[in-house]
Amino acid sequence: MKYSICIENLYKDRSFEDKFSAARSDGFEYCEFWTWKDRNWKDIKKAIADSGIKIAAFSGDDEYSLINPDENRLYAEFLRESIKKAKEIHCRYLVIHSDALNQDGSAKEMVKPLSYEAKLLNIYKVLKGVAPFAEMEDVTLVLEPLNTRLGQPRAHQNYFLDHPQTAFELTRQVGSEKVKVLYDIYHMQLMAGNIIHTLKENMDQLGYIHLADVPGSHEPGTGELHCNNILKALDSMGYAGFVGFELLPSETDEKAVKAIQGIWI
Repeated sequence: MKYSICIENLYKDRSFEDKFSAARSDGFEYCEFWTWKDRNWKDIKKAIADSGIKIAAFSGDDEYSLINPDENRLYAEFLRESIKKAKEIHCRYLVIHSDALNQDGSAKEMVKPLSYEAKLLNIYKVLKGVAPFAEMEDVTLVLEPLNTRLGQPRAHQNYFLDHPQTAFELTRQVGSEKVKVLYDIYHMQLMAGNIIHTLKENMDQLGYIHLADVPGSHEPGTGELHCNNILKALDSMGYAGFVGFELLPSETDEKAVKAIQGIWI
């Protein structure tokens, strides 16, 4: 397995560009971030190169939704641009979502309501269409289900894809080695539980892992999950991909980093 740290909620006393070197100094070979849009791409590329860190993943979509047929062309165009940017920094994974998200994490409201089935079919249609480009560029798109339980940290109200099995069946039907699922253990523990069994049953569609403890989305050891056991189970299943720690430090960055590195196997 390879480990990555999401820099978005860490090193808050530093500029975005300086977070890359901070993560490298803390011993991380890989990191990830959210959107590249509205950030200076030239500065990001320089900061990555100067720090010596590698980029495991970043968000490939932004203001357009996979579920919305009125945005299919715009979504695909933005995703293609993200794939090109990923190639520039030697990144092999892009995180994608069923819905565009508002600032508070809720799903962007659609002007024209659609049925559950129509949204599901539209996701399939778009992913089937962009898969050949991802295959040609050797970049894997990882589709992320999120939790919609209100009152929890990082809940995403009205987000469409909120159950792991739906995501796994979607990518299974798309049938591309470059379209897989990002299984976020924090989110999916809240929505469905049964973490290790679910991972084992769907290894063929598992493209990426996010890990944070429950409740609170904090570092390992702060909640109910035995994170080290989960990593051992993944290792025994033959998972050799990324585990990205996307979390909110419970206290300090230093404590969070120490806890993360304390469970590596």
